[in-house]
Amino acid sequence: MKKNCSNLLNISAVFTALFLLFICSGCIILNKNKKDLRPDIEYFKINPSTLQPGSKAILYWKADHADHVTISEFGDVSSQGSMEIYPAEEQTYEIHAQNVNGTTSRKFTVRMEQTQIQSFTPPKVKTTTSNPRIIYFRTNHSSITPGKRIVLQWYVINAEQTEISGLGHVSLKGSRNIAPNKKTTYILTAKNGSKTSTSEVTVNVMSTKLKLYKPKSVVKTNAIMPAPKQISPAYGSRFSHYPRNMTLRWQSVKGAKTYTVQVQYNNSREWKNFKIDKKLRNPLYKLSFIGAQPGRWRVWAINSKGESGYKSPWRNFSFTR
Repeated sequence: MKKNCSNLLNISAVFTALFLLFICSGCIILNKNKKDLRPDIEYFKINPSTLQPGSKAILYWKADHADHVTISEFGDVSSQGSMEIYPAEEQTYEIHAQNVNGTTSRKFTVRMEQTQIQSFTPPKVKTTTSNPRIIYFRTNHSSITPGKRIVLQWYVINAEQTEISGLGHVSLKGSRNIAPNKKTTYILTAKNGSKTSTSEVTVNVMSTKLKLYKPKSVVKTNAIMPAPKQISPAYGSRFSHYPRNMTLRWQSVKGAKTYTVQVQYNNSREWKNFKIDKKLRNPLYKLSFIGAQPGRWRVWAINSKGESGYKSPWRNFSFTR
C-alpha cells in the first residue's frame, strides 16, 4: 500500500513539472513576440474628409508599439492625438510610426467640395464688350489673431484681366492662403476692355493689449542653459552583450553645476521610468540596463541656483538579450 502511494506521488510530481515547463515556454514565446512587434497604426483619418477650401477639419491618429511618430506638415507628434487643420486645397497627409523593428506608414487625402455657385441670368447686352462680373470675393474669417492663416476666395466672369492688391495678377477663379499682420483691405479689380468692376474684402487683425508701465530698474535675468549635446551611444543603437552595462556620454554645458539623467524602458505597452539620477558632476553616466527590451535616455543641466536648463531630446537604444 505504501509503495503504491509513493508511486502515485512520483507520477503527480512529474506531471506538475511538465505543466510548469509548458507554461514557462509559452511565456518566453509570448515575450519574444511582443519584443519583435513592428509599429502598428490603429487609425489615421480626417473628419470630414471632404470640405470647402479653408474649412476646419479634425485629424485623428493612434500608433501602437512606436518609439517615434511623425506626420507630414507637422513633424514629431505623440503616439495618439488629434488636431485642427484648415486645408485650402486637396492635400495628402502621411504618418510614419517607427521603432527598432522598422517603420509603418499610412496616407490620408482630404478633398475639396465643388463650390456651388448661385445660378443667375445674365442681362441681355448688345454685341459690345460685356461688363466684367464678380460672382464672389470673400474670406473664411473677417477677424484673426496675428500669425493665423485664412483663405481668400474669388470668382470672376467676363474679364480679360483680374488683379488683387498685394497679390498681383490672378486667374478668374481661385483661392489663396493669406496671413496679414495688421488690418488689411484687399481689392479685387476685374477688367474687360475699358470696363472695370471692383470688390473689397477687409481682414481685421486683433492686437494683444499689454499693460504699459515704466520700470524703475531693469532686472537682468539669466538665460536658460541649452540642452546638453548627447554623444553616445548613437541613436537607435542595438546591444547584445550581457551583463547589460552601458555608459551614457554628453558634452558639458557652460554654467552647469550638476546634471540630471532620466532613463526609461518600454514593456511593449508604454514607457516607464527606470532611473532618474541627479547631482551628477561629470558629463557621463554608467548603468546596468533592465531586461532585453527598448530603452531611451535624456539629460539636462542644473545651475548653481538649482534652475534647470533645456532637456535634450530622447535618444533610443535597445538590448536583444
